[in-house]
Amino acid sequence: MTTVLGKTLREHVGGRWAISWLYYLINFPLVVFNALHNSTNNPNGSFASWLLIGLLGYLCFGLVFILANFTLFRHRRVKPVPITWVICLGILAGSSRWLVVTLLPNEWGFSNEGPDKVAIAVLTGAILGGVIVPFTALLFSVIATYLNLRSTLVEELTALHRVKLQNVEATKVLRMAILNEATSQIVNAASARALSHDLWEDKEKQRRLHLGWFKILQTALLRNPYQGVAVSIIWSISVIRGLTVAIGFPLALTQVICSGILIFIIYKIASRFTFVTNRGRILSFCAVMLFTVIVTGPLASLNFDERGIGEAWDLILFNSIWLPLLTIWVSLFRSAIGTPELIVQDLKERIRAEEVAAQASSDQRREIQREVAESLHDMASRIHTSKSLTGAELNIDFGDLLDPPQDLDSPTDIINKTLDAWASIMSLEVHMDLGACDSQGAVQIRRVVQEGLANSYRHGNATSCKVLVNFQGDQVDINVSDNGVGLPTNYTPGLGSVILESICGENWSLTSSPSGGCMLTATVSLEH
Repeated sequence: MTTVLGKTLREHVGGRWAISWLYYLINFPLVVFNALHNSTNNPNGSFASWLLIGLLGYLCFGLVFILANFTLFRHRRVKPVPITWVICLGILAGSSRWLVVTLLPNEWGFSNEGPDKVAIAVLTGAILGGVIVPFTALLFSVIATYLNLRSTLVEELTALHRVKLQNVEATKVLRMAILNEATSQIVNAASARALSHDLWEDKEKQRRLHLGWFKILQTALLRNPYQGVAVSIIWSISVIRGLTVAIGFPLALTQVICSGILIFIIYKIASRFTFVTNRGRILSFCAVMLFTVIVTGPLASLNFDERGIGEAWDLILFNSIWLPLLTIWVSLFRSAIGTPELIVQDLKERIRAEEVAAQASSDQRREIQREVAESLHDMASRIHTSKSLTGAELNIDFGDLLDPPQDLDSPTDIINKTLDAWASIMSLEVHMDLGACDSQGAVQIRRVVQEGLANSYRHGNATSCKVLVNFQGDQVDINVSDNGVGLPTNYTPGLGSVILESICGENWSLTSSPSGGCMLTATVSLEH
């Protein structure tokens, strides 16, 4: 089964993007151009009348999408629909649209097209819809996958860079700078708690690396920019009806065949030229598009349109927009099918080292801020009974608040540092079985235990606590119970709950014990 970037064609075409409202919106300018073209070549109807007809056809197209979205296609995100369904959807949407825009003018007396021309219009719409709708679904799905893969690549490279940062002197200096700035603002327990919330929330906007749709499209386009055969065929089908209305079928067919051949020749020649830089490729592509538009627009009109360029300006304007868009669309589709892995490699190469370094530094600062926030949150719980920090208390050494675990510290030592700090103000009974837990896991356990003791002291007014840590293979179960008054009736979750959720996800609870006191139960995963 054919796969593209880890997904089957059915998952790409019949999934989320099978009904693309972005594609529907992109079609709106074509409605305006068709109304402009029809009002120019047919004196029986005004531009407003033709625009109304075009809008009715456009709405009919959208109605087909809406009906499909709420019926056969409603579960496509979970279970992709067959590709044939998407093709049939495109055929139905395209043919119904053109049926409306060809029959209504006859009914309203704006034109008198025979059954043959109506059939050509409906057939053209059906073919274009049956081709473009599934191809666009595949294209949008692959581009969305590119975005996800690129984000994953950035995260992986950033994580590797952060590992290097953790042991360098610059990070240690940053850690102390953040701590010193924070502790200089503390005057009492309340200010310590408020500062911990501010640091955790980090109200300053975090810098995130972002590669938008434009750069993704640019990378994919420049890989396979000139697909002469496909562009010639689809372009010919899409313009034959408009030219037939303007200059008659014989001349229209001749112009389409000649222009299609020229498009193929120009793209074939252009594909033989290569440029090293992206700027060179972009300039070359723009030059080729400009030349092709001139050849198939003004020059073709001079040779085949007896009305002259002045009367054919609407078709020329339409072609100058449609041909480049079609070329880009077909090129992106070719890249999505033929060379997706190469596109991913190109995207990886465009991730600049300085971007990764900046992102890693930003993430590292964010992590340190949260460490400081947790430390201040813990300290505020221990001193909250004090009305303020006065005199000697202002000389407290805050350096120990953010003493990171050393590489040589054992998991037991890491947890005991927190337990020793609380043992000076509470009676603790500790039972620990850390099993094969490593230092990284011990840091997470310490954070949970610290929050449990802080809750017991602050909210339960406890004088003694019992701490149980039990190793269970790939996770550790933690239980912190106390002899306090239990949770107050007006208790509301605060920063402590956010911290616990960041460590344990939903695998924690804080409740009042039936026998009195409060009990925190939590599970910490050891899968790093």
